[in-house]
Amino acid sequence: MSLTEAIKRLAAPFPPEEVQWKVQATSKDGTRALVVPYIDARAVMERLDEVVGPEGWQDSYEVDYARGLAKCRLVVLGVAKEDVGEAGEGGSIKAAVSDAFKRAAVKFGIARYLYRTPPVWVDYDPERKRLLEEPSLETGVEPAGEVALQALIREIRKLPGGEAVLRHALKGRTLSALSASEKRQLYRELRQAYRDLQTTS
Repeated sequence: MSLTEAIKRLAAPFPPEEVQWKVQATSKDGTRALVVPYIDARAVMERLDEVVGPEGWQDSYEVDYARGLAKCRLVVLGVAKEDVGEAGEGGSIKAAVSDAFKRAAVKFGIARYLYRTPPVWVDYDPERKRLLEEPSLETGVEPAGEVALQALIREIRKLPGGEAVLRHALKGRTLSALSASEKRQLYRELRQAYRDLQTTS
């Protein structure tokens, strides 16, 4: 396999279930989070194995423990790329190594498209440190399927008055009976109701 062909295959988008979302900032009241998509180092390794085979790539590192930095040299089919990762505040050298590996992999096209995805604001539970809606690369802040809606319903049920809010919003309907547009509308209504319940509880 030529390097050109390998890079083309390495750059293919990842399945949605492989893409995770990282919080970069939160709003002043903590109920909104600015998130960006990323993949973990394991997914990068699996992509490399899949495209060029375990024998077709190798990685090596130089670590600066004092500064919390790591430099990765990633060789794919005899061609080397390097980049540096940092542990970040409170992070570990392991995090710096993982960051460096993923950054070097981007130079071969792996997950590069994710870096072009702008951050999005989503609802956030500051106490549990959890996203309350599931972003989608295709739809931005719109919830991805029923997963986010069901998660939001579970959170509302935990709050005083939550069951009454759900009865009023659903009006006797089941989720399976709703169209995609009705589910999106319900999600928006329940998201606002969730904020109101948090304020009063």
